[in-house]
Amino acid sequence: VGLAAAFYLLLPPEKRKLFVGKPFSWAARVLALPVLVRVSFISLPLTGFLLDGCLWSAINGISIAIALGPVVLPPWLELAGVHVAFPTPGLRFAAVTLGSSSISGICLVFTVGDPSCSWLFLAPNCWSAVVSMLFGYAWLQAEGGGVMGVIAAGRSG
Repeated sequence: VGLAAAFYLLLPPEKRKLFVGKPFSWAARVLALPVLVRVSFISLPLTGFLLDGCLWSAINGISIAIALGPVVLPPWLELAGVHVAFPTPGLRFAAVTLGSSSISGICLVFTVGDPSCSWLFLAPNCWSAVVSMLFGYAWLQAEGGGVMGVIAAGRSG
């Protein structure tokens, strides 16, 4: 969070407006970045538990990383001035995919997870559930445009 605050202060004023205009989606992206790093680290074969006892939790962690990557990384890269060639999925997509992956990951920890390593996946799954709720709330607040943006524009105009 401190790194995101420092990054915000280093941005030019025209790019700071992106943060102010979409507070919930950016709050979710700030929280999701360390979750993405952590879940990737503990899920991959060489650094994590994919081939070392927690297969199903690690597979679920990889699905969370796959869901978080395209939603979180492109906006940060665009703020840094790096051109991103692929479109960013919407907030609704982020909320739905992360919500289902994180809830199933929490269930895996408590049901079939190996007690020696599955507890490591509990915190990233809980944080990704929080991020999912933030993305869902941002979608309901019409931060991502789309159908909710049209509905919000109709209410205000």
